[in-house]
Amino acid sequence: MSPREEWTSVHAQKKSINEVLTEFSLPLIALVTLATFLNYIFNHQGVNFELALKQAAVIFSALFGGLYLSYLLVKMILPRFGLSGDTNYAFRLVGYGSGLWYIITLITSIIPELVLLHLASFYSFYIIWETVGHEKATSQEQKMTITALIGIMIHLIPYFVKHFLLKLIYF
Repeated sequence: MSPREEWTSVHAQKKSINEVLTEFSLPLIALVTLATFLNYIFNHQGVNFELALKQAAVIFSALFGGLYLSYLLVKMILPRFGLSGDTNYAFRLVGYGSGLWYIITLITSIIPELVLLHLASFYSFYIIWETVGHEKATSQEQKMTITALIGIMIHLIPYFVKHFLLKLIYF
């Protein structure tokens, strides 16, 4: 199974935003949220339910908000590069492109010692590269620029949302 083959089937399915969200993104985000909650319950000294609940809410909000903020930015960026600004395509690109990052975050929430596993999230850049490669109107330079922009947004926006929310909660 390779990203190129998978994207061919994804493009053929033409799933809507709601289908991608309910069948793919939200279940992964929910699992990461649950893993974060359980991590704070079992791996921190004493059982602090309030802290675990806050952290889970922050993670859910960061991942979900990051998904939508990334989607909105990608939807605005794609037409500037001569690509389809179709909302379903933009959301599929962001939703499926961030799936690997969600899985890695899930694993590191369960086993925090595997934090170096986040380096494997750079593979999502290849996933995005293959997605953009299906569009015929892109040159290699445009493809690299789009891949870098989308990959950086997918990884950094949830991070910044998380830290912003943590600053609000903990002053």
